[in-house]
Formats: sequence, structure tokens, C-alpha cells
Amino acid sequence: MPNFLKELWADIHQLPRVFWVITGGQFINRFGSFVFPFLALFLSQRGFTFSTVTLVLGAMAVGQMLSPFVDG
Repeated sequence: MPNFLKELWADIHQLPRVFWVITGGQFINRFGSFVFPFLALFLSQRGFTFSTVTLVLGAMAVGQMLSPFVDG
């Protein structure tokens, strides 16, 4: 392993626990955005109409937009 990678790895390991908690939370939050396309495929394969799938995804989007205001 090159020396700069060893130094980088050592620097990464020295980051505080708070950094890792925030990074993990951001990863989970961003990973949750994968739900939308797969939910659309799942619902359409289950026989729901296009308008129903659109309504469900729209309701989820509105909920995501309003949640920061409700959460405070």
C-alpha cells in the first residue's frame, strides 16, 4: 500500500465519533431516497394504476417537503 494511503487511512481513523454518527445518519437518509423508484416499480407490478402510483409517490414527496416544518 502506498504511503499516502496509509497516512489517509490514519487520518480517517482519527476523526471523532460525532463525525461517524453524522456521516452514518446522512448515508441512511440518502439511501432512503432509493425507495421512490423501486416503490413505483413494485406498485405497478402489483397491478396498481399509473394514477394511483403517482398519487402515492406524490403523497410521499409532499410529506418529505412538509416534515422539516413539522419537526421543527
